[in-house]
Amino acid sequence: MVFLDVVYNHFGPDGNYLSAYAKSFFREGVNTPWGPVIDFERPQVRDFFFDNALYWLMEYRFDGLRLDAVHAINDGPWLRELSDRVRLSVDAGRHVHLVLETSTTHRICSNRISTRNGATTLTTCCTSC
Repeated sequence: MVFLDVVYNHFGPDGNYLSAYAKSFFREGVNTPWGPVIDFERPQVRDFFFDNALYWLMEYRFDGLRLDAVHAINDGPWLRELSDRVRLSVDAGRHVHLVLETSTTHRICSNRISTRNGATTLTTCCTSC
């Protein structure tokens, strides 16, 4: 299996100038150790990251994604919606793994989640939970 490590919770504190010309991409007045908080409540921002995840899974056929520091994504429903979009987009019977690196517990699809060594694995497929 081949997994891609994706970072959707921040762009980094140094050398990132996106907040200078795309202020609406970020939540005003809220920061993380990595810089301004990405505003996942905005539909355009959500769609950007959904499309990015699906791009890697559909075009390059990665077996899964490892999502870095999802506890810093200040929108709990986003992870469930990502899982739902992946499930709707992949071919019937194809298993896609979403591994969540987090310091908190996210309940998304309880009968398909396992935890090991601080990482939470959500296996998503086209069957319902």
